[in-house]
Formats: sequence, C-alpha cells, structure tokens
Amino acid sequence: MNKKIKNKLYYRNEKLNKQSKNFIRFSLKKGKKEVAEKNMKKMLFYLTNKTKKNSNNIIKSGIKKSKTPFNYKTKAFGSKKVYSIDVLKESYSLYLAHSWIIKNASNRNNKNFYKNLGDEFLSIAEGTSSIYSQKAEIYKTIKANIFIK
Repeated sequence: MNKKIKNKLYYRNEKLNKQSKNFIRFSLKKGKKEVAEKNMKKMLFYLTNKTKKNSNNIIKSGIKKSKTPFNYKTKAFGSKKVYSIDVLKESYSLYLAHSWIIKNASNRNNKNFYKNLGDEFLSIAEGTSSIYSQKAEIYKTIKANIFIK
C-alpha cells in the first residue's frame, strides 16, 4: 500500500487521532513511543483488511464496551474480608479499559502484537472476550457486598 494512502487511512479524523493517541499513551513500554505508533498503524490496517469495515468504529465500540464505572478494593479485618467500592473517574476508567485490552492481547498466541490487538478488538465487538468476565466479576462483587466508600 502506498505511504500517502496509509497516512490518509490512519489520520482520517480528529476523534481517531485522539483515540489513537490515548491508546498509544497507555500501551507504552519503557518509553518506546515509535514502536507503539507502528503497532497502532499496523493494527488499524489489519482490522480494515480483515473486516472491510471502518476500524475507527470497531476501536471506539471496543473501548466503550470494556469501560467500567466501578472498581472495588478488598480489605481484611481479621478473618473477614470487606469490599470498598469506588466510583472511577473517566480517565482512570479509560486507563483500566486500555490495560485490560492490552493484557488480553498479550496473552494471545499469535506472534505479532498488532494482530493480537486487532483480534482482541474483534472479540470485544463480538462479545466473546474475557473482558466481559472481568466486568461481570466486578459487578457480582458489588451486588453481593454493598459497602460504598
């Protein structure tokens, strides 16, 4: 594919640019921003070639579906466990969603990280990702123990 066409696909609109910047910021490992940007570009092309759909919508819905507004912390008082439930800020909720996506993508068996990332976004869109079990565990704990901080 031509470089000009690739850049047009990558920087299609401002929302994608903001989403990709956030994702690159959260996926940095030891300050390797160039590597994270390359992985993001390759993942976008992989998604567009595999699904023949707009990859922006897949990423946007994947992040939206994997966000959770709550989190809990476990505290032990003797032999009892007490759960404190926190309402998360929007920025931390986004960070948590990105970290779950990256962790699940790195646990896949494929060699290339960008393919793992693309497949993870596709599985989130289909509803078969393990992120849903993580969210279900949080909501189950919240329903069982209502101790709001």
